[in-house]
Amino acid sequence: MTSSQQGQVSCPSCSHRQVFTQWSSLNATTDPHLKTELLNSALTTLHCPHCGARTAVEYDLLYHDMQRKLAVWLKYPDSQGHCRVDERAAIAFSELADGYTTRRVSNLPELLEKIRIFDDGLDDCLVELAKVLISIRENMSLPSTFSYAGTGRPLFGRRFLRFTEEVAEGVLERRYPSRETLKVAHDLSARFCTPLRPTDRFEHVDQAFVMRALAAEGLVEEVTAPPEHTDRASSPQQRASESASSDLERHASSLGVQILLISAHEVSVLERLWKRQLGAPQRTRLFAEYVAYLVTVADRLAYGKFGDPRRTEFMAVAIDRIRADFAKSRSIGETSIDGGQFCDQLITERLQQYAPERDMGSHIFAAARIVAKCAGSALHVSPSRSLVEETARSMSVATTTALSSSPPFVTLVKDNKRS
Repeated sequence: MTSSQQGQVSCPSCSHRQVFTQWSSLNATTDPHLKTELLNSALTTLHCPHCGARTAVEYDLLYHDMQRKLAVWLKYPDSQGHCRVDERAAIAFSELADGYTTRRVSNLPELLEKIRIFDDGLDDCLVELAKVLISIRENMSLPSTFSYAGTGRPLFGRRFLRFTEEVAEGVLERRYPSRETLKVAHDLSARFCTPLRPTDRFEHVDQAFVMRALAAEGLVEEVTAPPEHTDRASSPQQRASESASSDLERHASSLGVQILLISAHEVSVLERLWKRQLGAPQRTRLFAEYVAYLVTVADRLAYGKFGDPRRTEFMAVAIDRIRADFAKSRSIGETSIDGGQFCDQLITERLQQYAPERDMGSHIFAAARIVAKCAGSALHVSPSRSLVEETARSMSVATTTALSSSPPFVTLVKDNKRS
């Protein structure tokens, strides 16, 4: 049901008091006009008749769509920063509305995004995973600040997903092919041992939820902030040196995580290219080859951007991070050694193998031959030259867009120039 209450609210601009209606629950099926007013922010905007100011009013709201069996609870953070849903109310709602999809959000833009996602018949878990993968491919910080805005189709062409982001110049819109973007996210999530699904009532499904799922699969760990320096006896020079070392470790660790996520994403892309799905051991070996390839590219880029000895220190930390996370892989094919040793040996071999290649193009093509051979062995086919070329093209895009201008490199290059 829809329920509301009226109260006196003061305009923050002129302090003029007036009556404002707050909606504690909204049934979009029985009151579609209120859904329209919610989507255009009319229900959450205070219009002052005295000074003409418009102010957003924050209040908790339960959005309920009986037709789509969807309930989204907007709960703003309390004084401690927690967004809690009353457990008794959540249980009562779940018992009354069996089979519903329930979600929790912490601000109005998140609520509107959830409504648009489910109105378009999409899976919000896959949309959030797609946003994480897009952010990684395009070197955006996580969590990204763009949100789902709907779908579209040109007069002649395929349907695309629309994402919007508020920037200084206005609203920036991003478009990505709908079928391909969601299929890559679906293929990657299908490999998870634990389904990418919330387990609690009214869970908060966002990019942080996706990153926790990736960590639970043993693919990545959260990059923790460096500890604060508390040694007051150290000199300013010592503290500056410790800070630089900490920054290098943090950026190198971030690069390691980025390489692992890009590798998982690109293996799904390559599987779609070959129109086949590999078994777990073969797929993990292909994943390891892709990781080793990206490490060799990162090593080459690091040398070109800031040379030795910083390149050596930087890559050692990144490889350590990759080795530690890769050791958690659940299958690495027919080998008696653990995942960390397997990855470490493969990276060492590929660094030596690709070293003679003078330019990046030949480096990529050499790696594409190895990846295609690895896939061909798993598929019991002989890879053609066209398949190798397509693989090289895919790997080239991943390399140039995801590594050469990645935040770890950009930040360290700036620091290197300042020093």
